[in-house]
Amino acid sequence: MLHLLKYSFLSKIRNFNIVFWPLVFPLVLGTFFYFAFGNINEADFQTVPVAVVKEASADTFFMTYLDEVEKSSPDLLKAEEMSEKEALEALQDKKVEGIYYVGKRAFPYSSRNRNRRKYPSDSSRQL
Repeated sequence: MLHLLKYSFLSKIRNFNIVFWPLVFPLVLGTFFYFAFGNINEADFQTVPVAVVKEASADTFFMTYLDEVEKSSPDLLKAEEMSEKEALEALQDKKVEGIYYVGKRAFPYSSRNRNRRKYPSDSSRQL
């Protein structure tokens, strides 16, 4: 009986898939996560100022989401409601990092994607 257990164990150890995926891979992945996110509480995050342009058909769910993000992590995001003109001026003056358009066709706008069209067509818009 011990002879069968010994050879069964040896044959399973020799099979790469049986050893690597359930035993080695989780240890390697856990090590990578530890080094990547181990000191995230001590990281120095900067508050990101953003402008919110509310359109007539504004979605209240997104506004509630922004309020909750500000309440739960006040050092993470600082959203300020502005008109579109004020928001674009603030973006040019680098007072804000980006603009959230809240309405039927909401999408984020930042200084990095200025050359994009203001409202993408509904067929190219991903939900």
